[in-house]
Amino acid sequence: MTDKHTLSLATLVQWLLDDACAAGRYVLRAYLIQFIPVVVLGLCLSALLDGPGTSRPSRPGSLLLGMLILAPVVENLLMVGALSLLSGVHSPARRAAIVGLIFGILHALVTPLGIVAVWSFFVFGMTFLGRSSHGFWHAYLVSVAVHALGNVVPAVALVVL
Repeated sequence: MTDKHTLSLATLVQWLLDDACAAGRYVLRAYLIQFIPVVVLGLCLSALLDGPGTSRPSRPGSLLLGMLILAPVVENLLMVGALSLLSGVHSPARRAAIVGLIFGILHALVTPLGIVAVWSFFVFGMTFLGRSSHGFWHAYLVSVAVHALGNVVPAVALVVL
């Protein structure tokens, strides 16, 4: 018997598959599940890599537009396509994990810190799959909202720091 206060991957997966939760509360929950591990891992990797810092973007407005609107809309659409191609994989967690690996590797090709996208896209995939009982657009927009929220701190950090 497990303690109901024990936090495990299985618990997180259950929370992400909970389609009875109100959409706003669900977005906040999924955002925290995505964001907290990514920040911890990102800070650790940043300290380990100790590579040259990125310079400030010359067009911060374009960067914010890209990271907060364009990337979530386009990447999540591609993610949904990948999830559809994996429809033969019956476990939602496995489908989301495969998509997470694919998108994490693609992000890591741009920057080594991009590997943290493995977890992010696992969560975005689980979000889409968990909310799909409410219809495609609901599931898609909820996953886009979680993705956009997850990009707020990195986008602002790139512009300000």
